[in-house]
Amino acid sequence: MLRKIRRQSLIVILLRWSVWIFPVFALILAGYLFYDFYNHQGPLVTVSFTDAAGVEVGKTPLRYRGINVGDVEEIHLTDDSKAVIVKARLDREAEDLAVDGSKFTIVQPQVDFGGVRGLETLFKGPYIRIDPGHGGRQSHFKGATGDEMNESQSGVPFTLTTNLADSIDKGDPITYRGLKVGQVSNVKISDSAQTIEIHIRIEKKYHKLVRSNTVFWQAVAIQAKMGIFGGEVKVNSLESLLKSGVSLATPNGPGEIAKANTKFTIQKDTPKDWVSWSPVL
Repeated sequence: MLRKIRRQSLIVILLRWSVWIFPVFALILAGYLFYDFYNHQGPLVTVSFTDAAGVEVGKTPLRYRGINVGDVEEIHLTDDSKAVIVKARLDREAEDLAVDGSKFTIVQPQVDFGGVRGLETLFKGPYIRIDPGHGGRQSHFKGATGDEMNESQSGVPFTLTTNLADSIDKGDPITYRGLKVGQVSNVKISDSAQTIEIHIRIEKKYHKLVRSNTVFWQAVAIQAKMGIFGGEVKVNSLESLLKSGVSLATPNGPGEIAKANTKFTIQKDTPKDWVSWSPVL
């Protein structure tokens, strides 16, 4: 009888303790999961963009060398609505990317006659590429789109002025004797509104082609010569049919290599004897 009473008492005690054991176990488990989550969470970075088209919270990843190293957590406009602020969380293993000098670029698909870039984004959407810097820790950055990055890093800039930018647009080719040596990066009205400014970039390896006396003119896709006994029609490349672009040439007796941001005026007509120009550049 005494044994039975003791056994029942023990069962009651165990049942009472069990009421506390499970909540305590759940609390310990929740604490461990929170610690594990916090331990693997990297730094939060803030990146400002002039345009964040296609970027979405929870869907747009941050990538370095082709692998995902973080995700976008928040997007909002600045108080003056002139920029977009993107807040993203890096993985713990990628915290060394949040340093001074790192560059954040929105990569989107770009299709032109030069090829297709960012093809993977057609199916998975845009992503933010990180190019790491080498400075100290930093959490605020100024980002760029693919176009802005190309404009700021590739080629030597020059400005062409004209009274009428007929059929010239951003992305049009700049050619030298039929060879593409650069492209139009922007077209806008001058500050005085008296002329049109065409901003171009010449590839660095072709910089020496642009001299102080270099002549620029709008490329002609179709050239026709008519005579008494017949005519001749010359059609340039397919790209020139769709994108007129700008041609350049330097007369015999070339000047010094033009400095970056030098301004030139586009001639209205193609120079008659430019084909015979053959200076050593």
